[in-house]
Amino acid sequence: MGILCSCCKGGGEYEEYPSDRPLSSQQPTAADLEARRQAAEAAEARQAKFDTSAVGKAARKAVENVKKEREADAAAARKDTSKDWLS
Repeated sequence: MGILCSCCKGGGEYEEYPSDRPLSSQQPTAADLEARRQAAEAAEARQAKFDTSAVGKAARKAVENVKKEREADAAAARKDTSKDWLS
């Protein structure tokens, strides 16, 4: 509720929240860096496994089909239809 009601204090002035403020004042340790590295490797392995799976291939094909449809719609939108209105 603090964020929702933060505009109600101080005569309607909004409190500024720094967006670049770090969440923690502690510096990352070697264990933190190693955990992040391992997590990145695991994420890459999951992505590679997904890309080679049937579901991944189907998802990639669906995205390609959507892109083709959008390109076709954009081409149709660029088509001059003034002759249709004048006839």
